[in-house]
Amino acid sequence: NQATNATLTLSNGASQAMAVHFAAAGTIQVTAANSSIVIQSSIAGTHGFTKTGGGLLRLEGANSLGGSVTVAGGELALAATTGASLGAVTNVRVQSGALLRLVTAEQIGSATHLDLAGGTLRGASGQTAVEETAGKLTLSVTSTIDVGASALTFADSSSVVWGNGAVLTISN
Repeated sequence: NQATNATLTLSNGASQAMAVHFAAAGTIQVTAANSSIVIQSSIAGTHGFTKTGGGLLRLEGANSLGGSVTVAGGELALAATTGASLGAVTNVRVQSGALLRLVTAEQIGSATHLDLAGGTLRGASGQTAVEETAGKLTLSVTSTIDVGASALTFADSSSVVWGNGAVLTISN
């Protein structure tokens, strides 16, 4: 499916095997908080997308998506078994109340800038350690990293100015 300035709205829980291509920045909306959508195939395009709505969007394909991804609501779970869910994305922003969850290892590109803007980055759960290497970390406002069973490594972020008064809570 190709879309220009489109919104993909999925409001019923379902497992979708479909290819999504964003010709321009788009939105993937999972409306209900108790809904979950699984995209098993690839997402492509050079402009990224915004995930909105209170539900869960789980990406299981290795995506060639570029641009920026914003998690504006609900949960975005990264779970590609081969390749990275967001490996070619330049920036990932997690906004207030939103959750970015690492299910499997190396889901974010090693040069991908992570901006925590009030949301939570949650590592994998369970007994198996999951390693993740990302680019610089920016803290726009108070946010949380819940390490879980993950080992997280960020690029040297010493030159990045964090939000005035912002607090980073790290838990396990």
